[in-house]
Amino acid sequence: MSLPSTTIAAQATPAGSGGVGIIRISGPLVPSMMKAFLHKTLEPRYAYFGTFYAGSEPIDEGVAIYFAAPSSFTGEDVLELQGHGGQVVLERILQHALQLGAQQAKAGEFSYRAFLNGRLDLAQAEAIADLISAKSAQAAKLALRSLQGAFTNEIHNLTSQLTSLRALVEHFLDFDETEDAPITIPQLKQQLTELITKTKDLLTKSSLGAKQQAGLKLAIVGKPNAGKSTLFNYLCRDERAIVTDIPGTTRDVLIASVQLAKGLTVEVIDTAGFRDDPDIIEAKGILLAKKMLQLVDRIIYLVDGSIFDINDLKNQLEPLKKLAPVTVVFNKIDQLSVNERSKIAKLKLNGADVLLISLQTGENLDGLINYLVQQLAPANQTETLFGARARQLQELTAALNSLLQALSLLDASLDWTMLAEELTSASSALARILGIDLDKDMLDAIFSSFCVGK
Repeated sequence: MSLPSTTIAAQATPAGSGGVGIIRISGPLVPSMMKAFLHKTLEPRYAYFGTFYAGSEPIDEGVAIYFAAPSSFTGEDVLELQGHGGQVVLERILQHALQLGAQQAKAGEFSYRAFLNGRLDLAQAEAIADLISAKSAQAAKLALRSLQGAFTNEIHNLTSQLTSLRALVEHFLDFDETEDAPITIPQLKQQLTELITKTKDLLTKSSLGAKQQAGLKLAIVGKPNAGKSTLFNYLCRDERAIVTDIPGTTRDVLIASVQLAKGLTVEVIDTAGFRDDPDIIEAKGILLAKKMLQLVDRIIYLVDGSIFDINDLKNQLEPLKKLAPVTVVFNKIDQLSVNERSKIAKLKLNGADVLLISLQTGENLDGLINYLVQQLAPANQTETLFGARARQLQELTAALNSLLQALSLLDASLDWTMLAEELTSASSALARILGIDLDKDMLDAIFSSFCVGK
């Protein structure tokens, strides 16, 4: 793919007013533009304070930094003009850059050039967009890990092992029986099995990371008057849902973005109470709630601890556990004796965790929050997970499927040609994660989702 020969310019800070605004310029015209804007040539990687000119007319003053190729973000000559953050001023600077021969940068074009010039692979470039759009500290940490190359290193490690396996298989294709075989079939199978295990592990960690980047979802379900809306309001720290003693008050699905703890933001979903004789509107709310439950990461089944039927409860839990992990939370424990609390705490509900709280008195609500944080984002998990996009997960899954097919060939027909093809397919899928061998249309589509100026 040919490298760009044009010079591009764009505003790198958001539109609107602010203390500082940045115009970024990249390409071969940067040295001449530097002289035009500043009436001097700057030393690379030093901040210079002065006046920005359009001809002889001053248009702003601020800080200018020149990055000489290849030691810049894009790998090209780059000039950043950091002036006052007024939109009129920034527009004047940008328009003068365009008059001097630059083209208006497209969305993601600076990152695209960094990719084309080998400054970033595609996974790192996508991590930039994910870091900018991160909605929680957890998501930002995952994106930063990918930007710094953690995910890329894992792909390179898998690719290196896969390349060694392909070389061995290629040798068997041209094997001369008078020579000693470089490896036995059981040894080859063992190496392939190890590679499959590592690929599965990376896929699992990437899938979990992708969930955290997209935003974890927590649903509150249960029978009417268990306290679902009260719990929803507590988590939201606001009166978002109407709370009454009348069964069926919540008839729709309520969703709110909630910070459970520092760095962990989740979507909390309050649902209509499940009961056997709802009216028409309430029934629609229950149906919508059941559809939403197919998308959540954890379910809180809230129970009125003062009145419940254990057999009915178990029946309610069975279909829910097929959708997501379920935690049974017994509310209104302030109405229970110590003995009654002890019996509830010892209940065995087919693997579901049991917690006791009182929304009336606030008892153990901090314990519930701590529990949810640990379940949704275990301590130090960010250090082992990888933020990944759907495209990357699809390619990683394709690589795993090809490796599994290769293993089945070793166990069955031992067709060396087909085995080599499966390993080649796996290698190609891993390469596409990093942007290798992707066509221009696909690359254009990926980078067009980035923001202008990055």
